[in-house]
Amino acid sequence: MKKKVRFMETIHEDMDATSEAGEESSSSSLKLEWARQRLPLPAHWFLSAISTIQLDKNTCPPGASHRETYSEVPSNILEVAKSGLFFLLAVEALPTLSSEFCSPVKRVPVVWKLHAMSAALLSGMGVLEDEKSRDVYETLQNVYGEVLDEKKGSDMLAGDKGVECLKFASDETLVDQFSAESYGDMIFGRQVAMYLHKSVEVSVRLVAWNTLSNARVLELLPPLHKCLAKADGYLEPIEDNESILEAYSKSWVS
Repeated sequence: MKKKVRFMETIHEDMDATSEAGEESSSSSLKLEWARQRLPLPAHWFLSAISTIQLDKNTCPPGASHRETYSEVPSNILEVAKSGLFFLLAVEALPTLSSEFCSPVKRVPVVWKLHAMSAALLSGMGVLEDEKSRDVYETLQNVYGEVLDEKKGSDMLAGDKGVECLKFASDETLVDQFSAESYGDMIFGRQVAMYLHKSVEVSVRLVAWNTLSNARVLELLPPLHKCLAKADGYLEPIEDNESILEAYSKSWVS
């Protein structure tokens, strides 16, 4: 890997995927990546192709803003990312073919999958430029939206109303890219709005909201009924964080 490469550091890479797998993880032949080794394959190996679009800071002209570093990405890299999205949709659909098929893909945290999909948009609108890849991307959003809805429902039944299953780290990279290049694209907007979901940590939601508000692009987000996951996932439980409420009120009066 090249040095000084721009990464989208929006998830906690030290998350233990085995914590969610439990005893069922023994049925999988995929193992977590060992320290400083490439083999055996990590459990999230199937996300690699989607995350190949990376930006080198050295390609940024002197004095250029970080938005201007999102230059054209080689078409072969975009094709790899598009193929990776299609492959991801295929492996997500496999368990629906047979109830006896136990896919290790289902036990990889959804936050890693959403992160990879976000990373594919770092270069701009490349992976959404044709109808086929747009359909694949939107379908994956719908799949993971259902996962979030199921998670929210199960946690509420268990009496846990303060769910934070999407443990991203604070990073406005994708949000800033949305304001710079998306022109209100619905699919891009759905991915950005996901960072405002109540399953996301407070600090991340606050950064996302302030970045959107400061760039004056809140109106480019899709309406709630078209967002990833159900609308109540963005509204419930009722917001009680003072910092976010203050950010809401500032945006409202401005």
